[in-house]
Amino acid sequence: MKHKVRYLLFFFSAVLAGALIAVGVQALNSSNQPQPEVALEDILPPTIINPDDPVPTVASLRLTIQPAPAMPTLPPGSPEPTAAPLPEAPEPAALAADETVRFANDFSTEPEDWTFGQISNIEVAAPKWFVLNDERIQEVLFAPENAGRMNVLNDTMAIPPTPLGDAGAVEVSARSSGASKLGLVVGYADEQNFTAMIFGTPDAGGIGSDGLMLVQMEDGSPKVLAYDPELVLERGHWYLLRLEVEGNTIQASVDGAPALTATLANSLAGQQAGLYASHDGFAIFDNLRFVGK
Repeated sequence: MKHKVRYLLFFFSAVLAGALIAVGVQALNSSNQPQPEVALEDILPPTIINPDDPVPTVASLRLTIQPAPAMPTLPPGSPEPTAAPLPEAPEPAALAADETVRFANDFSTEPEDWTFGQISNIEVAAPKWFVLNDERIQEVLFAPENAGRMNVLNDTMAIPPTPLGDAGAVEVSARSSGASKLGLVVGYADEQNFTAMIFGTPDAGGIGSDGLMLVQMEDGSPKVLAYDPELVLERGHWYLLRLEVEGNTIQASVDGAPALTATLANSLAGQQAGLYASHDGFAIFDNLRFVGK
């Protein structure tokens, strides 16, 4: 009985092994045989591209370039455009028959032996007077070529060495570009004793009030002799200013017209005369002269 069982097991094992061998041989033979080629056209159908079709774009990435505007051109031989003429300082008024010029300075050269005074001693804002050359004037101060201007910043005066005396007139062309006062001085003895014509913009402060005034300073205390609040300094405008003293009478004129007349509180403190300016804006002066009879 045992021999029959062994025989059957051996038989089935041999059959199974033969079957496995046959399958392996068949697989090996099939792998060695050449495979049929498959064309790309059989996988992806051909796509016909029309060259006239628009190229597809992504809307969010579309970039539109506008052509640059054409630059204007001048016809051949045309002159180059030039800026508008710059404003010029007015010339001094004609002298009366009985008047003579005692002193004159158009600031085309540096002033010599002048006194530059300061009413209040402010160290951080010391008075700054300087004469600008022609090129600098043209570029910054809108003044014409071949002319001098004296420029001032802060509460200060500029007094030439030539005295005016007890009687005579001081004349100057002046303008301002900011909140400031400018004017003329007579009877100057020092920074605390003088008499002045002061012309201010509506937003300027200081001695007296805004507008046009005549002020006599004695020992540092100002006294307003006459005042016109309606006649104010206009920024950027040139004025012809004149301050005349004769005896105890003093008169201020603007652009040839008498504006203020007053009586001095006391006699003039000194013999010298000159320029006055103060506050924020730049004051510009030209054609200063002393006139006597």
